[in-house]
Amino acid sequence: MSFAETLEKSPRYAASKLESAHNALNHDFCPWMNRWVYWMKHPLAVLSLLLVTSMLCGIYVNQAAYGLAVAVLILVVLGIAWPWISLKGVECQVEFDRTRSRVGQPIVICIQLRNRWPFPVWGLELKKGFVTNENDPNGIAIACLWGWSAKHIHWHFEPIQRGVYPRLTPTLETSFPFGLIHRHLAIEFVSNLIVWPKVNPLRGIPETLNQCHLVDRFSDRQTGDSGDLVGVRSFRQGDSLRRVHWGQTARHGRLIVTERQAEIGTKLRIVPDLRTDSHRIRAGKSSLESMIEAIASIATHLFNEHQYAEFIIDGKCYCIGQNDLEYRAFMDTLARLPVTGLFSGNSNGLPWVNGISTIELTTALGERQSMSQAGWRRLVIGDASNGTVWEQFTTQWRRLCRAN
Repeated sequence: MSFAETLEKSPRYAASKLESAHNALNHDFCPWMNRWVYWMKHPLAVLSLLLVTSMLCGIYVNQAAYGLAVAVLILVVLGIAWPWISLKGVECQVEFDRTRSRVGQPIVICIQLRNRWPFPVWGLELKKGFVTNENDPNGIAIACLWGWSAKHIHWHFEPIQRGVYPRLTPTLETSFPFGLIHRHLAIEFVSNLIVWPKVNPLRGIPETLNQCHLVDRFSDRQTGDSGDLVGVRSFRQGDSLRRVHWGQTARHGRLIVTERQAEIGTKLRIVPDLRTDSHRIRAGKSSLESMIEAIASIATHLFNEHQYAEFIIDGKCYCIGQNDLEYRAFMDTLARLPVTGLFSGNSNGLPWVNGISTIELTTALGERQSMSQAGWRRLVIGDASNGTVWEQFTTQWRRLCRAN
């Protein structure tokens, strides 16, 4: 049977054969010798070998080889010393144009460079701190920093992952002039940047079980007849005369009434499963990151709709819906969650209250060891591409809220 017929009848068989050939040709048969062989790829090792060879030729063959040895020695010393001397005279200060941002939202990084030496510094590069992999080659390059000069650079950066930036200690590097060795200068940031998770749109509000008034729970974003005084306004038809502010009425010459905080009459509790065992953690998109995006989307949606909710994260209760400070603190907590997940359940040591509408967020793996109790409603985060995951979650959310 020819190869074409094999490929036509059994593409999987042909693919497996090609993969086997690829693995055989790229197999490392002597891994224990890598540490003795890989160093020879560095240009400094080649120059050192050339230096030793030229010295031996000068001793045993011809003294003219000493000239080559001196030239190579000067090249090596200059290639090692010059980057170190250059960075000794450089000062670098970096700061973000804001303190909080979201995934995919561009920000501006302000870089201030100053050269104290009279000679220019070439081939500078700002690396690390902005990517998840410390070996990622992405960075910003500065061709030249002239002597006794300063330079201001604005770098537009778009974070692709939540967290606190810089993720690693940024360094200013140079290997000029010959690239024999890299010298690093650690950089201190004026302030950190907290990148919140990505937020996707949602529709509908879940129905809550309890409609009673909760003691000492008031909203700073809605006005009512309870709580602390939040402001005054003009009298409207139907307002009680007991709410008239007589001092402001006398000052303005018209009836002025007071406004107070409104009571929060509903309560919703969200319990996400952030345990490591419940998620497939990968270098790229993982179910954990999809769940964190879902939590951030629910919190933002409820906050914008002036709804009160509680989120249980790592055994702690975070309230949403009363004021902006609580919302920002909760989003900061989501940004700081470890990429490997939590190693304990979210409900450990937390007292549960009867009559509270509770929604559990989990995955297919987490359903097997679910912490849910009777009366809880459940939303499952899938393990697929981001668009498919969010489409499935939106469908579940609309079904839960009974929204079209």
